[in-house]
Amino acid sequence: MHQVRGLVQRASAATLRLLEKRVAPHDVGACFIGAVFVDGSGEASPVQLLHPVALQRLLAELPKHEALHRMQEAKKVVLASGHSTVPLATLYGNSSHVLCVKDTTQRTVAELRSRQSRLLAKAEGRLMAHDLRLVEAFTHRLLSGEETRRQDEKGVFLPDEVAMYRGIVEELVRLNPQAAVALAMNTKLPSLGSGASAALAALVNLDVPSATLSFLENFACKDEASAASETSATQIAVRLRNKLWELREVSADDPTRVAVRDALATACRFNVDPGVVFPTDAAAIQRWSSQFLREEMWPVERGRVLADIVRGKRLMPRRVSLDCLSNWCLTDLERTWVSTLLQDGDDADGTRCSDTAVYRSALACVLKDPKRCLVDSRLLRQYALLLKRGEVEPAHSSFPHFLEECGECHGDGERPEELTFLMPLPSSSTSASSLGPQTLMDALLALAPHCSYWRTLLRAEEAVVEAFLAPQGNVQVKVKLPRVHECVEAAMQAARISEPPSALAPSCLPVIFEDEDIVVLNKPPHLATSRHALSCTQLGDATATDVVSLMLASTRYGDTVRGVFRQGQVHRLDTETSGCLVIAKNDCAAASLRHQMGTSAAYSQSSKVYIALCAVMEPDLRRIPLRGVLRDPLDAKICTKYRVVRFFRRSRVALLECRIQQGKKHQIRRHLAAAGLPILQDVEHGGAACSTPLINRVALHAAALTLVHPRTAEVVTFLAPMTRDFTETVRQLE
Repeated sequence: MHQVRGLVQRASAATLRLLEKRVAPHDVGACFIGAVFVDGSGEASPVQLLHPVALQRLLAELPKHEALHRMQEAKKVVLASGHSTVPLATLYGNSSHVLCVKDTTQRTVAELRSRQSRLLAKAEGRLMAHDLRLVEAFTHRLLSGEETRRQDEKGVFLPDEVAMYRGIVEELVRLNPQAAVALAMNTKLPSLGSGASAALAALVNLDVPSATLSFLENFACKDEASAASETSATQIAVRLRNKLWELREVSADDPTRVAVRDALATACRFNVDPGVVFPTDAAAIQRWSSQFLREEMWPVERGRVLADIVRGKRLMPRRVSLDCLSNWCLTDLERTWVSTLLQDGDDADGTRCSDTAVYRSALACVLKDPKRCLVDSRLLRQYALLLKRGEVEPAHSSFPHFLEECGECHGDGERPEELTFLMPLPSSSTSASSLGPQTLMDALLALAPHCSYWRTLLRAEEAVVEAFLAPQGNVQVKVKLPRVHECVEAAMQAARISEPPSALAPSCLPVIFEDEDIVVLNKPPHLATSRHALSCTQLGDATATDVVSLMLASTRYGDTVRGVFRQGQVHRLDTETSGCLVIAKNDCAAASLRHQMGTSAAYSQSSKVYIALCAVMEPDLRRIPLRGVLRDPLDAKICTKYRVVRFFRRSRVALLECRIQQGKKHQIRRHLAAAGLPILQDVEHGGAACSTPLINRVALHAAALTLVHPRTAEVVTFLAPMTRDFTETVRQLE
């Protein structure tokens, strides 16, 4: 019952497997199993689950005309199933097959009915392919539209019509290839889908280049209306790639290998999805993208062109494709890429079969790494929707990161209004009657114990949490998120009482460089780059604020950064760290700088130089390497390059210059402490040995920042002079 998988919760998977084994087909009615769908709110609906294998065995024993008649009976059963929802208690005595669904019962029943209807329509199309008169009548009905209902004025085909058409084409490929090709080439008929495209591509003789080119040209117009992952050109390219792999042992100058390589290059000029054709070959994906770009294009132009191509072709967001194309245009394409595909799927109501298939494929790619695809791209509303529908569980490792991003959001367009999810009954509660408020709060806190925003929200705003008992030992939880960011309110209050009231004080946020795309600040110490929305409540300080909040509260930058992704924040410095901090002033700059400076970036031109005062733990200074590379134990690609600038022998302190490309949390502080050179006052990583009265904060300063300008592609370096406390500490050490 593959059409049910993905709709039910993991706890009901065992029940579903038992139902699959209980079918002994002897008529159409025996191919359906009665069950009950129930959601987290207790709403239930009786449904009829189709067993496809049983139906296939039954139809295989019947004549084709009789099988078509039985197919109509099966359709009536599907259409009559699950039209009412009632409380679960009224159905417990009628059925023991209770399946807990992820989404609401109403939506799940509608999705099941749609899946089963398309499955039956495709099977009916395969049966119709054995009678060309039925095929001709069906085709005429599609083309004329006289007896066909349309979903809207554009004449979009109904999902059952699309599925039936694809079933006919797939079966005709086996029975009558000429008729299949003629039927599939008609651009007025529905799109083919990956199954029919693969069947048609299998007819092409790849040893004849002219046959391959003719096939691609004949189906070019039909492919343009389909998602690139479902086109015939993509299937031809996949076959050519596989054949080229079989010839890998042959000399590169072999005529057969050259012909296949040229044919593959030709196929890639048609509507293909490079992530499907070259799933792991970044160089091939880059060659594919170069056909749409010109050498004189700036990175911003390249990013805009590739974003339009991704959107128009509906390419699948596969990891290699995302990274390769982002590197090629020096822009983070992931957010635009993923949001476009998921938004199209959310808007689709099931009437466009091709869009539904593309949405499901894209969703499968996203769910492989929801933190990177959704959380890091701050697609928080999409994440909350998947959380509500059960596609993502609150126990997933991405959930704490999702909560942190919700806390730092400044715009209502990014932050969801509430979180709704199912969680198991806490183990300390043996029954529903023993579930108390404190037990529930402890279970919620355990979902993200290290997220300060989540802890503060649950402890200070208990009224925002609602919980209901759900079937099969679950609890449905609703958590409302605050709409006001306390740090912005504090910054606005400070701006009203400051002089001048409408501008940022230069002494607070000195500007190193500014143009129409970026502003580089010399961040002072003891000021956070950004804080979560309940920081004032957590710290008990009504004046707590941060750099982003100060910029939002100012009249100089407020309107500019408010509409930018992440309010222009592309990287961050620790609260006690001073130095270069770059803020983007538009979305193009934000996308480019996020790609260059993000935690997953490895762009060679993006370099950050820090100055640190470190306590020397080694008794013999001669045994300390004057330069070295410190690698992260969890990820060898994350490294810190350092060199000793000067030793202060009397104080046993060293002045170090550190260079990094990626910026993991506390990366330099952790690496230096592990190497026996903890930074002064970094008690968290170095312990009491690095305590000193010379300075009242972690002695780390971001001295220089090198990046590629997002508009001009010029490599620029910004220098931040050392702060007064850092300079005074060095003077005292001398």
